[in-house]
Amino acid sequence: MVDGLECIHGAAANLFWRQRIGEIVSDMKAKGIEVDAIGRAIHDLQHGIHAELQKRALAQGATG
Repeated sequence: MVDGLECIHGAAANLFWRQRIGEIVSDMKAKGIEVDAIGRAIHDLQHGIHAELQKRALAQGATG
């Protein structure tokens, strides 16, 4: 997912994010995972993706 977000920006990135998260949430609900657990998992995923995007941007800035 990080690779996809790294390549797109603005409204397209927002749409990509919302679609992917929607798919993940739907899959988790279908598996019977509780709403609170889904919320925590999505929050953790968002944090991890944001951290990786920042790391890549900093690395690119250092080499770019």
